[in-house]
Amino acid sequence: MNEMAEIMSLLRNQREEIESLRKNLLDPGGQLDRNASAHSQNLAIFRSDVDRKFGMILDEINNIKMRTGVLEVGDSEHKIKASVPFTCLIVDDDTDVRRIIERVLNSAGISTLQADSGQAALDLLESTRPIDVVLTDLLMPQNGAGLVAHVRKSHPRVEIVIMTGYDGGAASKALEAGAHAYLPKPFPSNDALVLAVMRAAEHRRARTSAAERP
Repeated sequence: MNEMAEIMSLLRNQREEIESLRKNLLDPGGQLDRNASAHSQNLAIFRSDVDRKFGMILDEINNIKMRTGVLEVGDSEHKIKASVPFTCLIVDDDTDVRRIIERVLNSAGISTLQADSGQAALDLLESTRPIDVVLTDLLMPQNGAGLVAHVRKSHPRVEIVIMTGYDGGAASKALEAGAHAYLPKPFPSNDALVLAVMRAAEHRRARTSAAERP
């Protein structure tokens, strides 16, 4: 009898150990679950990094196209002209691209400022004359998407037009975060660029007028 009791006790202990091991391994939150979660997070980080780098490469290819004459002032008849003066802040880490955009917008009667990063853009928003529209690249060393979120929070009356040579879902997220419009790079035409910026400025004026009404 004692031997039988000892065997039964041993079996119970082993069953409890097996059950405990099973829970640690297989139950939600167990070791296998934790390992799978960690691997999924690492994979997501890796894929995001690859996607970002790939996007920056494609964005630079499109910048090169713009710099080498795909978008030039002479390409458009410039039928579209700004009827009311306003200022657009151009944000892009590529100096030549900023200058090309500036020439196109200035030729349509739009005043411009330039910034080479998100932080430089924020500094201008805080320190200069009123800015109506921010035209920003998304893929920059200092985060165009972060700039969109900050402008929408701290400067809610400023409209935002985003531009990028590679979407990867970032453009739709920026629109959800409050950007007014999205432009692919290279732009379809000079007038497409001018029209997008003008529409954003008109939308800003309409919102401002509605907010100031008693």
